[in-house]
Amino acid sequence: MASINRLLDLCLIRLDEDNRYEAVSPALAESLALGAEELELSSRRVGLETRRAAIRQIGPQWTAALNANVPSSAVDTIYDAEGIANVLMHYAESSQRGGAVPSAGQTTAGSCGPRWFGPSACPTGRMVEPTTAA
Repeated sequence: MASINRLLDLCLIRLDEDNRYEAVSPALAESLALGAEELELSSRRVGLETRRAAIRQIGPQWTAALNANVPSSAVDTIYDAEGIANVLMHYAESSQRGGAVPSAGQTTAGSCGPRWFGPSACPTGRMVEPTTAA
């Protein structure tokens, strides 16, 4: 009975008025079983392509804005050494807090810590020395 139920679910057989099973061609079964889902998928794909096109239309404007000259009055230039140190410390601290806590001897991406240039793992799977930062 499980086989008959599976064939009914796949629309490969159907019951007629006299409660007899009739075979259905695979092409017809596919359209019966998947028609509504394919229609929904097609409408979702149209919506996706519409959003993609809208996003891609912004690309040339974005590039032009990035390449435009910024007036010097719109940029604050810091000349004082203490001010520069404060800005750098702000970004150094925020990069340390930003993601996962680094293991001992490791630095997070974006931090100003030293890098150890070597393999990130030894062949045995254990490393005594610190690993290379990501």
